[in-house]
This record gives sequence, C-alpha cells and structure tokens, in this order.
Amino acid sequence: MESVDSSEAGKAAKNEEPAENGSERLITIVAFFAFGFILYSVYSLLIAAAEDILRGSDIPTSAVISCIVGPYVFITLISPYFAQNVPYLPRVIVVFILYEAGLFSLVYVTDVRAKLLSVCLVSFAFGVGEMSSIAMTSFYNPVVVGVFSAGTGVGFITAPLYYTAMTTWFCVSSEKTTVTVAFLVVLNLVFYALMERKHNRSTSRTSRCNCFSGAQYEKVEENEDEDKEQTGPSPPLLTTAEKLRAIKQICPTVLCVVISWMSEFLVTQGVITTYAFPNSPFPPRDHYQYYITLFLLGEFIGRSYLALISLINQDLIPKVTVHKLWLLTIIEVSILVFCLFAAWYRFLPDITYLLIISFLAGLIIGIMYANVLQVFTDSYEFPLREFVLGFVAVATGMGILIAGLLGLVVEPSFRKHCMTITDLSEYCFTRTDPNAISNITASCHN
Repeated sequence: MESVDSSEAGKAAKNEEPAENGSERLITIVAFFAFGFILYSVYSLLIAAAEDILRGSDIPTSAVISCIVGPYVFITLISPYFAQNVPYLPRVIVVFILYEAGLFSLVYVTDVRAKLLSVCLVSFAFGVGEMSSIAMTSFYNPVVVGVFSAGTGVGFITAPLYYTAMTTWFCVSSEKTTVTVAFLVVLNLVFYALMERKHNRSTSRTSRCNCFSGAQYEKVEENEDEDKEQTGPSPPLLTTAEKLRAIKQICPTVLCVVISWMSEFLVTQGVITTYAFPNSPFPPRDHYQYYITLFLLGEFIGRSYLALISLINQDLIPKVTVHKLWLLTIIEVSILVFCLFAAWYRFLPDITYLLIISFLAGLIIGIMYANVLQVFTDSYEFPLREFVLGFVAVATGMGILIAGLLGLVVEPSFRKHCMTITDLSEYCFTRTDPNAISNITASCHN
C-alpha cells in the first residue's frame, strides 16, 4: 500500500515517536483492553438476546441485528470526514449517555417496536465508541491495537456466556440480566479518566498550529535545542485528496471484510435460526443461545491470537499476520453456502455439526478482524493511519447491515419452507413460542 509522502511521514514520526518506539503505561494498556471489552460486551449481549427481545412476535431475528448495525454504519460512514475535529472527551461522554439511555429503555419498555428503537440508541453509542477507540490507537504504541482487539474478543465471549448462563441455566429473566450490563458502561468513563491521554496533547498542538496557518513567520535566533523543541511541526489534518486516495487503496480489503461479515451474520441471524433439532436435550429457544455462544467463542480466540503472540515474542507478529485476507473471505462464503443447503434440506442428523460450524465461522471472522487492524497499522503512518483504521468499523458495519436486511427475507422463507416439510413446526424457529409471552426463558418455563 502507498503511504503518505516522505515529508508528512517524517513530521508524523517526529511528533508521534512515543507511539512507535516508547512503551505505554500499564493503565493505558488496560484502558484500551477495557474499551474493547465494554464495547463488544454490550454488542454481543444484544446479539445473544435477539430472540428474547423479539419474544412474543414473528418479527425476523435479523431485525435486531439491523437495528444494532444501521445507526452504527451511519456513524462510521460519516465520522471519518470530520471526527478529527471533535475532541475525544465529548465523544466518550456521548457514548456513555447513549448506552445508558438505550439499555435502560430496552429493559423497561414492553412494546417490541420500542425495544428495537432502544437497540438503535445502543447502536449509535457503539458506532461512536468503536470509531473513536480504533482511531485513538494511532496515537500510541502499535501494541495497543492488539490489546484493543483482544478486549473486543473477551467482551464478545464473556457477555453471551453470561447471558446464556443467567437466562438458560439459572432462570434469571432476560431483562434483569441486561440491566446489570448497563452498570458496566460506567467503567468506560473511569478508564478514560485514568489513562495517559496522548491524543489530547497531539490534538491541541495541531489546533494551535492550524489557527495561524495563513500567517507568515520569520525565524528568531534561539538556542538550538530550544528551537528544535518549540518549532517542531505538528501532524497536519488530512486533505480531501489524501482521504480519497487512501479509500481507493483500501477498497479491496474493505470489500473482503464486507463480504465476510455479510456471510457470517446471515448464517447466524437468518439461516441457522430456522434449524433446531428434536433430538437435542434442550428446547428450540436454547439452540440459538448455543449457536451464538460458540460463534462468539471462536471470534474471541481469533481476535486475541495476535495479542497473545505479541506477549510471547512481538517479533513473531509479521510472520503470523495474514495478508491475503481474501482467503478468509472464501472460507466464510463457503460456510454460508453449506448452511443454506443444510437449513433448506435439513440433512444434518443432530446439532453437533452446526455447533462446530458456528465455532469455526467465528474463529475465521476473529482472525480476519485482528489481521485487518494489523495490516492497516503496518501499512500506514500517522495521521493517515488514524483515518484508515476508522474504516474498519465502516466495513464490518456494512457487512452486518447487508446481512440483516437479507435476513428479513431469508429467515421467513426458510421457516415457511421448513413448516411444509415437517410436522414439528416448533423446530423451524429458535425462539420461544410467539403465543407464550413470558419473562422467563424456554428451558425454565416448565
């Protein structure tokens, strides 16, 4: 990939030298882990709760993922063009307010459509939060990219495990389980306050520099060391031409990400949601919980592998980084095709095969996410790196949104087909019976 010109790269390197060569404070590393963990804990919990959010309705499962991703995509599409002008503290506060408003309204409203609007509020928070966190990594040592990715992976698996355990094994209502997660979001503010905020220093220097960009300067004789310290250039804001050139360069990678995420989320939100097994030891509603939990477990492992390797030996990272991301895309599309045939013809003998496939699909997606971040980090210098990293969120969001919209058609079609070829229609949907509206889960109903 082509990077910024040498003069701009030199300026960025000079001003951001600690981010490239210096080690970060422990609290800063923990903060980036926490940012990823909190963002994806809430995100994955809503995915795990999708069937319970829609309990008592025939609305397709992908309606939830569409509401999770729709506002998120809107935010991530427009934010790279002006986000550099918005300080990070207001972003963090907005994320907190939107999260709390969305989660508490999700718990306390009863109408399904109102619940979907609450999910949209959470989606706005998720979009601003992820875009800001990923962009913020460009001001620090590259190791924080892997740490943030690991945090997203841990959040991905912890929240659905917690939700599945509480609602399926301990018979706690989905509403009570969800409200406990709302208190987790407070930690976002705490860790932001405690971390070393290099991004604030860089932003303030840039702002001061740009305020007098049209003025003419004449050098004043000073001590040589003092001159180097005070007249060192700040990293400039990117021009529109530079942004468009960067978008053109990353288009092939972005396309791979979109197709991969579309394939995976169509599988989990529109295809296997119509495939439950009468010989399973649990009811149809719990099939979805186990599909999602294993999918997110695989994604956790995939997202975290680079961070784990960096702890052992950071020099190994270039050797284990996957640059041919299209290979991972082919695997995800193959999984989608297999699941489409399996759900349509229902030839699998039991749930074991779909559980394995769910785990594998999550693993591949996680590996792809970690490697996209790593490839962009290695290929671009600051400030261009900040811009292109923001488009990772755009690509994943677009893929999920496309899957959600397709699922609105695919799931009802597959469910209708299932009911024409089997007498056990309750196994054509991994949701509690629409006529059995209850605050307790299927396995606890009896």
